[in-house]
Amino acid sequence: MHHRHMRPALLSLFVILFVSSSIRCQSIRPAELTDEVLAQVVKRILRYEIKPGRKPRTVFLSGTSFLPPDETPVLPIPIQPEWLPAIPNIDFKIYDENDYPDLEGYYFWGIEEVNRRFEISVGYGNLGIGGGEGHIWSFRVERGNVRLWLVPNSGFGWSRDTFF
Repeated sequence: MHHRHMRPALLSLFVILFVSSSIRCQSIRPAELTDEVLAQVVKRILRYEIKPGRKPRTVFLSGTSFLPPDETPVLPIPIQPEWLPAIPNIDFKIYDENDYPDLEGYYFWGIEEVNRRFEISVGYGNLGIGGGEGHIWSFRVERGNVRLWLVPNSGFGWSRDTFF
């Protein structure tokens, strides 16, 4: 009789340990990466990349993150509309998986913490099934302010099934 009462307790303990270890394995946003900081990063990169147009046009952005094939853990960046800069004649639209797969636009891969700074990979190309190329940006957060720079010689590219 004693063993029958132990089984539910052991099962409960197993479930608690499994859930807590799963939660620890997930990427947790570092405290300094507030929405305000991410808004600064996204706005400044887009202002650098996209100049005002003579004619109105739509620029697509990915609202999802991408994990390289080696499944390196990166922090996903779900782009928020309020993070987007106001650029004359530019209308931003966040790409949705239900959009046409051949749309081209900017892709924010994810953020990775590297030696007390953060790196964010930003590329331009096909948001659905194609490829593109981009650069790595690095930034530090100091008292809520962002120091952002383009990493020299940091070009990369991707194709349908390859990240290079």
